[in-house]
Amino acid sequence: PRFRNQDGSARDHAWTGKIVTSKGETVPVSAIGKYSVYLISDRKKKREYVGITTGNLKGRLRGHWNMVERGRHSKLYNAMRKANSEGRKKDFQIKLIRDDAKNFEELQLQEQDEINKRNTIEKGFNTAEGGSLGTPNPIKVAGETFVSQLAAAEYYGVEPHNFNQRISKLGWTPEQAAGLDDSKVY
Repeated sequence: PRFRNQDGSARDHAWTGKIVTSKGETVPVSAIGKYSVYLISDRKKKREYVGITTGNLKGRLRGHWNMVERGRHSKLYNAMRKANSEGRKKDFQIKLIRDDAKNFEELQLQEQDEINKRNTIEKGFNTAEGGSLGTPNPIKVAGETFVSQLAAAEYYGVEPHNFNQRISKLGWTPEQAAGLDDSKVY
């Protein structure tokens, strides 16, 4: 069921497979064109954030707004929260920078390159150099270490917000959050 829609058709998610890196982290294998480096811009303040995803851009921006609503703090989330309180939510827009990486490692290098080129640590919202030097916390699901909860959620075809809520608010195990273990925690 985790890879199928209710009508039985294949669920659309960007991962076509997975590989384990030399560091032991599970990373996505996606079709070329699905490895995306994106830019979130605050049009009024002229500040930028560079990020990467293997999913769609609208969903990624929605994920950032979910983190703002959950009270997470970073340079980007604090600016988004302030803009939202001022009625400027639409000033934050996302756009594709490039989608030509052949694998996840190349995607991480492209992210680092764009962060450096745009100087978004000093003049923007990035807080880390990107790539594997970014800020995600690895998570182990069914014996595999994923680079982040987002990566695990995308691989198992679970909405990232739901995956995170199941773990942080409901106290589910990562296997339960991914739909691998049907026992419910109440």
